[in-house]
Amino acid sequence: NHAAELDGNNDGVVEFEAELIAEVNRVFEGIDQNQNGTIDQSELGSRGVRSAMSGFIRQHASELDRDQNGISIDELKREFTKFFRKADRNSDNRLTGEEWK
Repeated sequence: NHAAELDGNNDGVVEFEAELIAEVNRVFEGIDQNQNGTIDQSELGSRGVRSAMSGFIRQHASELDRDQNGISIDELKREFTKFFRKADRNSDNRLTGEEWK
């Protein structure tokens, strides 16, 4: 379960903006080493940042890169928002331990 890794303040809840989107931004910046605003194939092999999210991005790069023009921050945010919304059953922008399961 990778949700616990996203719980930056260890309070048992993953907050949408403060923790999930913050982690998307951190991981994106870590992988986008040339800082051109997209993650391309050459950057996927680098060890820029330690995170389960970076592993997911590497494994699913072709699916995440919808326009085949490098993975943008918007593409990442859209995908991880979709995962979050699916798990956030009461739509309060917070994932509790019960929702993680």
